[in-house]
Amino acid sequence: MKKQAKKALVVLTGVLVCFLIVTMAACDSGKDMPDNNESNVYSVTFIAGGEVYIVTDSKEDGTVKLPADPTTDEGYEFTGWYLDDGVWQEPFTAETKVSQDTKVYARIEKIPAVTYEVTFIAGGEVYIVTDSKEDGTVKLPADPATDEGYEFTGWYLDDGVWQEPFTAETKVSQDTKVYAYIKQVVFNVRFLVEGSLYANVRIDEDGIVNIPSDPEFEEGYAFEGWYLDDGVWQEPFTTETLAGIPVTSDVAVYAKIYKHVLAPTSGGTIETLNIGSRVWSTNDYVFTSLPQVFLGKPYILWTINGPNTAKAISSGWLYVITGEVLDFGTASSQMVVLDEQNFTLLDTSYWNIWDAALKNNVIYEKYVEPGETFTLGRWSVVIMSDEQLNVKEGEPLPTDEEMAVLLPAAGDNVVNMALKAVVFTDRAQYTFYDMPYWLAGKNYIQTAYASSSHSAGIAKSGLVYMLTSKAGNISQVQSLVDKGWEDVTATIDPDLNLFGDSSQNGGFMSNTYKGFALLKKYCQEGETITWGQWGIPVFSGELVLSDDIATLAAASDTTFAAKADDGMRLFTDRTYYAMDGLPEALKGLTYFMDTIEDGATVRAITSGTAYIMVPTGSNVYKSLETQVKAEGWQLVPFRYFRPAVGLLFMGKMYYKHVEPGEEIHYGKYNLVFGAPMDEEDYYVMPSLTTPADIIIHPEGERYDTNKQNWLGCPTIERTEGGRLWSGWFTGGERELGTGNYAIICLSDDDGKSWKKELAVVHPDTAVQVTKPELWMAPGGELWLIWIQHTGTGNFDGRMGTWASVCKNPDATEPVWTAPRRLSDGYMRSKPIIVDVNGVETWMYAAFDWMQPHYTRVYASTDKGANWSLRGKSECIDRSSGKNNLDDPVLTQKPDGTLWLLTRPSSGNNVMESFSYDGGYTWTHAVKSDIIGPQSRLTVNLLSDGKMLMVFHDGTSRANLTAFLSLDGGQTWKYKLLLDERGGVSYPDTIITPDGKIYVIYDRNRTTDREIWLSVFTLDDIVAGKFITEDSRSKILVDKAWTA
Repeated sequence: MKKQAKKALVVLTGVLVCFLIVTMAACDSGKDMPDNNESNVYSVTFIAGGEVYIVTDSKEDGTVKLPADPTTDEGYEFTGWYLDDGVWQEPFTAETKVSQDTKVYARIEKIPAVTYEVTFIAGGEVYIVTDSKEDGTVKLPADPATDEGYEFTGWYLDDGVWQEPFTAETKVSQDTKVYAYIKQVVFNVRFLVEGSLYANVRIDEDGIVNIPSDPEFEEGYAFEGWYLDDGVWQEPFTTETLAGIPVTSDVAVYAKIYKHVLAPTSGGTIETLNIGSRVWSTNDYVFTSLPQVFLGKPYILWTINGPNTAKAISSGWLYVITGEVLDFGTASSQMVVLDEQNFTLLDTSYWNIWDAALKNNVIYEKYVEPGETFTLGRWSVVIMSDEQLNVKEGEPLPTDEEMAVLLPAAGDNVVNMALKAVVFTDRAQYTFYDMPYWLAGKNYIQTAYASSSHSAGIAKSGLVYMLTSKAGNISQVQSLVDKGWEDVTATIDPDLNLFGDSSQNGGFMSNTYKGFALLKKYCQEGETITWGQWGIPVFSGELVLSDDIATLAAASDTTFAAKADDGMRLFTDRTYYAMDGLPEALKGLTYFMDTIEDGATVRAITSGTAYIMVPTGSNVYKSLETQVKAEGWQLVPFRYFRPAVGLLFMGKMYYKHVEPGEEIHYGKYNLVFGAPMDEEDYYVMPSLTTPADIIIHPEGERYDTNKQNWLGCPTIERTEGGRLWSGWFTGGERELGTGNYAIICLSDDDGKSWKKELAVVHPDTAVQVTKPELWMAPGGELWLIWIQHTGTGNFDGRMGTWASVCKNPDATEPVWTAPRRLSDGYMRSKPIIVDVNGVETWMYAAFDWMQPHYTRVYASTDKGANWSLRGKSECIDRSSGKNNLDDPVLTQKPDGTLWLLTRPSSGNNVMESFSYDGGYTWTHAVKSDIIGPQSRLTVNLLSDGKMLMVFHDGTSRANLTAFLSLDGGQTWKYKLLLDERGGVSYPDTIITPDGKIYVIYDRNRTTDREIWLSVFTLDDIVAGKFITEDSRSKILVDKAWTA
């Protein structure tokens, strides 16, 4: 027990000793620390660049607040603090904790050098590519070489501006392009001909330029000088234009080239026309008299016999002089050719154009456009002008309207001034053989050569002119001046030699008489003028008729009395000869129509003066004229005139006193004129004056589709209420024959079923009602338009577009207005509405068979109340030999241009014409790029600027297709086949506000005799197939089921 107690005491003692030792050690280790826990803070020394940067203490948690980054030399950067100097693997951050005094080292690194690519460009091409230096500067390359006249002035950053130079000190901070400024120090004049460089001429130190030789051109073109202002031609360029002027660039100079209207293409040269100029290149004839406006104008000097061909290279006016056909035969006249090419006959007078055979010369006029080509044969002269000319302007004598009309004294006569006319009543050997243009066609008093005293009364106030000798005992100059006449001799040719004897020895051209003098005086109606021997009074050449014109009546069942006026046909069996250019005095008289061969048979009802027109000509009609003269008819003092376009002969007027019961009949080619009648006594074509009847709910065999021999040319419209209207024409033995009428149907179930609503039938079975056209006008009015013409052929000489309007087309019983005639011509497409200078204008096109190469455009500015001719388009392609502007389609392009298209007549190109002034003027119709058969087409401008065309995809009447254009009709990007079968034709198209498109068309008018309908949308066209819900094709509208 004692041993255990002793052992425990020893252990306890050991523990106490250990405790004391530990306690003392602890006291010893902490004897130098402050009382506030100083033993937890350490000193941290920051060293940068080998030197102490800053010394700081750690925080209680052992972290250290980092000092600001030390600054570095250029090209160096501070990248952080580290504990391992030079190794840089132990970064020292604000989160790093220290447990003892510590040294921290700044890592300062050199920044790697950065270079950029610098591209030097000279003359638009890369000259050299280099890198920048470490400091961003660039070693400049050697200066680039330059062409003669140029120098290098430095490198620049701003190409073409040259305000930011680039030098060896310029520093770059990115890839850079630098441009060489190569400055021109010597300059040239660039002479340009129609856009091509003709010559490059250096400008000398004084600014003087050596002008190159004039460029040469083919016939028809003329060089007119060099100019600085291309197209304006107000700044001519000469050798010294640049003298004394600082020049800092090349100078462009432009050749002014005058294009004559025509260029001869088969020989001939362009000359300037004057008295004495050669007429043709193959003989020595020269011009002796010309209209004043022709003098100084260019003309083509070509052969007398031709054929001579010319092509228009510029727009302008042509004037062609040729002779009357029947005086010298068709081979020596170009009247037929000029008529066919739509030249307009301006004047017909006997005058000496050249020192050749005497003949009746005529003047034609036409406006041409580039590309037109025509060929003329014998005896033709072509004169050109940039502007339209008045052939009477500038002449010594004024127009007939300004001149007096004279009544001759007993024994004297009124005679028309013409070649070969006898000057005196008692000297037949003296005739006019040198007739200047300004005298031709005027009238004069034919007096006795031997008489020394003459007088005449004034029937109409105006100017009277007197021809007399300049000197000698017969000269009237002084005596007339004493009576108040004005001497105007200076206005005429001093060598004028008007007449002589049969040997053409001029009576006034001797030294005694000194030639002709001309005097004038204004005289009042009722006044009497007097003069002495060898005075020749000249006055108005207008047609003056008797006050006692006889009343005449038709004396044959085939002769009809009609009112003379332009547009009336001359003969009952020649619809294409319609009066045109009729003398004013004849308009309103009664004339008598019969066949061209038989002529009218007429009987006088009252006594008085009757008139007859007989044809001129050397042989063909001489027997007729001889017979007329033998029966007492006398020549009317009036120039010859052509009563209708296309006639080969001129007309001359004769008169005779007739008594009641006297019969007049002379056979072919004459027209008899008498006093006016009451309007109801005149024959007029019923198609012109009598409207067709509108028969509501037509019934009976006549209107039974199954009884018809044919049907075709349909039309369609949809009302605001959704009702569909359709129509076509049928009836009679054949298309375009007597008995034709229009049938109009309606559908209230979107075309699933149809009922006949009305028929348009003329009460005169000789009148055709053809080609109906339905059109919805603004305000919900439905227009029904149709064509009326008389006879069994395709054309009656006038034709006419008629219309009736329904103001309630959705009603149970629609009401139609009385029909009215809108215009001449043959309208075949729906009207359009356009804005012309702020005026809402309705327009439609109607082709004109009287002038078979024209389509006329009619316009209304009062919502269809009145229509008037706005303009007309001419087709210059006459290869078909017939009307080639059939079935016109008038539309508008997205840019506002009016676009007139007509079916092909020869070949497969649709013809097109454009108007840029609201339809007043039109370009000549030429072949377009639209190809198809000789059939109708439709073209519509959509509200979003797209264009829709329905035509055939190919050159036959098959594959009727809808085409869509996105570029104003230039191309047709999308298409939808509507009907692939043969014999489909004549579509009519509408686009409804809800986007539906309806196309109605016929199929095999005389065999299948069917009308079909397709309905679709633009989406279907784009897809090329019928994809929309309501779209459908080949819906049968009507059919003749039995023959």
